[in-house]
Amino acid sequence: RPNDNVTELAINPTTEKIRKGNFLRNNPHLGAQNGERKHKIKKRNTRIPTALSKEEERELDTLWEELSQTFHSGEQTKGHDLLLKILTISDRQQRSWVAEAAAKLGNLETGRVGNSRNEELLLWLRGYQCNIQRQMTLIEKMISCLVGNDSGQDVRVFDDSHPYAEPSAKSKSKHRKSECVKESLLDGKWPQAVSAVTGMSFSILIEKMASTEPSQSAKLILALGTPAIWVDSIEQLQDLERQLEGVELVGLDTEWSTNEEGKAIVSTVQLAATVPGRSSTIESYVVDLLKVVGNKAYQDRCRQFLERLFSTTLILGFSVGRDTDKLEEASSLSSQSIPLPRHNILDLQRLWSRSQPPSLAKCVELHHKTASLDKRERCSDWSHRPLRPEQMEYAALDAAILLVLLAETARIGNVEQA
Repeated sequence: RPNDNVTELAINPTTEKIRKGNFLRNNPHLGAQNGERKHKIKKRNTRIPTALSKEEERELDTLWEELSQTFHSGEQTKGHDLLLKILTISDRQQRSWVAEAAAKLGNLETGRVGNSRNEELLLWLRGYQCNIQRQMTLIEKMISCLVGNDSGQDVRVFDDSHPYAEPSAKSKSKHRKSECVKESLLDGKWPQAVSAVTGMSFSILIEKMASTEPSQSAKLILALGTPAIWVDSIEQLQDLERQLEGVELVGLDTEWSTNEEGKAIVSTVQLAATVPGRSSTIESYVVDLLKVVGNKAYQDRCRQFLERLFSTTLILGFSVGRDTDKLEEASSLSSQSIPLPRHNILDLQRLWSRSQPPSLAKCVELHHKTASLDKRERCSDWSHRPLRPEQMEYAALDAAILLVLLAETARIGNVEQA
């Protein structure tokens, strides 16, 4: 009602005619209290920027010193690995830090002066290879600072031909699948990988009949010639490291499971390699990574093993980016994942068409017309221990088949004809 105006208590009018502004106009003290309360809540929820701990700052300073020495000595690959670690630690800060990092990078001793010095820095940065989009974005921002772009606009320094660059905004589509950047067997380290599988073929594997339901037709599937070896102790990791000494190329794959929080984690990492001197034999290993939870000694040994493997051996995977990310999380000794070296990683999927990268099973079908991969264990429980023989066979074969596929691809010469 129009005359409802209480000084101590307030009644909110319920008629539409009176509700339009009259309530706060007749009770201004309530409006002021409400505004003050909202202001206090907003102020209380304001986030305070997070800085690095003293230990992280010391580690960062050490990495910058190592990078300066490495850059001066011309070790480009090692320098890129150090830069990746610097970006990972620096990005933990909730403040603007890219310009400061770019300035430090610009002050590195390159042995040159003036424009030549800046050009050398830019060339070195553009040679940086990483398939983590966040890291690529940070590199682009650092280059933007180095070239003097203060407008705040993004400077695209990696075009679509860069192996690890994201497509430009004009080429993206909201409803299109992510594209695979096509590579050639003549590029980079592919010739070395092809040399390591020369003479290999599908004859290394065996064909067997799949066990099917009575109502289903029988089919041929591929299988390993020798059973895979299970690795779940520090002693077995040391033996595996000795077995892989001198090996040029290792096929790698992972199987995932879900933890109690619903997060995807790596359950196993599978490795396959030819025995030195015998290209007709593939040795396969399945390494338990669930055991790193609560076992610091085993986790530390896994980390050392993976770092050495990724640093000294060519790693052949299939759509391997997410596998590497999860391996970094599983083997890291802290809550923050520590990057693994990526300069030796080769992605077999990148040898196929950019527009429609095929699955691993489809690639096998293109090369082998009579037998296929058995994918029935793909969605099985990879957290259960021990793994069933069928799971061991499935997991190890996904790594071993990569070596055979590379050999067959090199033999045919043109993957589009396969």
